[in-house]
Amino acid sequence: MPVISTGLISAPLESLGYRSFSLKDDVRLRQNLRTAMDDRGVSISLGEGMVIVPHADVSDLRADLDVMAELKVAQINTLSFDRDRIRTFDQLAMLTEMAAERDIGTTLELAPGMTIGDPATVVAAIAHVGRPDLRLTVDTMHWARSGYGAAELRDVARLSGASRAAVSSALNTLERDGLVSRIRDSADRRLVRLQLTEHGRSALHEAMREQAGREREWLVALAPAEQQQLSVLLAALADQKVP
Repeated sequence: MPVISTGLISAPLESLGYRSFSLKDDVRLRQNLRTAMDDRGVSISLGEGMVIVPHADVSDLRADLDVMAELKVAQINTLSFDRDRIRTFDQLAMLTEMAAERDIGTTLELAPGMTIGDPATVVAAIAHVGRPDLRLTVDTMHWARSGYGAAELRDVARLSGASRAAVSSALNTLERDGLVSRIRDSADRRLVRLQLTEHGRSALHEAMREQAGREREWLVALAPAEQQQLSVLLAALADQKVP
């Protein structure tokens, strides 16, 4: 079955010809979307926009989760902009439980420079929550930007919460498309390490270029002074060390 990911509200991309929308407020749009997906055999595998932020509680996302459940979203994706690690972990636990109450899984995205910005912190967060329905989303662009290179297949499976068979199947597709290659560890032939091919690096760089273009489109909504202020604030966040 084909799958898609979506948020409940649109990003400001009108200049690219995309109209704004709100699945939160537009009941008819939700009905039309469900009908279109049913007719075409499409489902939503990932619901975006469920972020953890300071000075707000994830309990405020209950209505959003209700809409996700109405749309039969399989799982939601989250990351944290809250620099408080302990609060982030607690909020993540609450969000995961709220989603599970609606039969929705939760995935956690590693975000460089943020509170959960490295594999060790991801593992600590998942251990803190202690639920099998919380998994890791590995964003290839973020992973590469963080300086992570070759990874053992068994570690990727463990961190993502997927079975080795599922990870192997995904890697078969990436390898078939010439994006990654698998290399036997020279010291232990039982271990398989992954690395991007030249084609994979080119594809990653192209994806990063496209993402940069989208970010520029988002910034159109801000005045130049506001853009500069945002840049300074993001740089300050990225420079902080997570305790």
